[in-house]
Amino acid sequence: MTCRCQFILGCLLLSYCSMAVATDVTVVDPMASCRNVPNYFNGPPPAPDALVTLTLSLQDDGSGAWAPRKFAIYADVSGGNAGLAAFGVDLRGGIESLYNMSPQAFYTRSGQPPKIAGFTVGGEDPLRGKIWGMPDMPRGSLLIPVYGFGREAGDLSASAPDGPKPEGFEYHDFNGNDAGPIYNGHLLLGTGSYVDVPPAWEMCSVDNLAYVFQGGGGPEHYKAHIALRTTDFRTNAVPEPSILAILSGCWPLVLRTRRPKRG
Repeated sequence: MTCRCQFILGCLLLSYCSMAVATDVTVVDPMASCRNVPNYFNGPPPAPDALVTLTLSLQDDGSGAWAPRKFAIYADVSGGNAGLAAFGVDLRGGIESLYNMSPQAFYTRSGQPPKIAGFTVGGEDPLRGKIWGMPDMPRGSLLIPVYGFGREAGDLSASAPDGPKPEGFEYHDFNGNDAGPIYNGHLLLGTGSYVDVPPAWEMCSVDNLAYVFQGGGGPEHYKAHIALRTTDFRTNAVPEPSILAILSGCWPLVLRTRRPKRG
């Protein structure tokens, strides 16, 4: 191998190996700096046994794959509860697009009123950087509570006991952004894109919130503590195409300069 190629490879590999995901975690129930914000302490205090971590993942296309100037929002639930019941997200920055991707379903059967499941009372506001979702509680018996959101994977199109779809009913996606029936335990809430300034949490906003279903089932739910987390895929250890091209160009030199060992 030439000295020049050795130098290039050494620099690239050193850079590649030193990369890491940048992460910032902030628990905001409550932040001291938010105490003077009007209405920050609205409603009852969060339950002590429930924590929902809301993650803003930069350079993420919503599937966990690297995508420049894209972002995704996820929820993970811990504590003694039955999973995420409702959520709100408030971001700032150069948001270009924002889509609510939370699981939502309705089920139909001839001669029967339609039934619903998931975060069917929800939406997005790209101009203000907000998404939100909750079950349509006034539907009463036509609402099918789905437990385990943010804790385990599931399929809204599956019939009991594997999913919430009633026997003999047909599944339809209620989400206008085609979120689909499949969801992961690391629950995708939304996706979007940005220009210039990456999105960030509106730290003292009352619209960053989460509610969880009580343990043991039932429609009752209560407010949870939240942690706002940010990850940035730009620092992931994934070589750029130009780096791969240089590496591929140097590799033949390595092969040509290798000599068979003499016995």
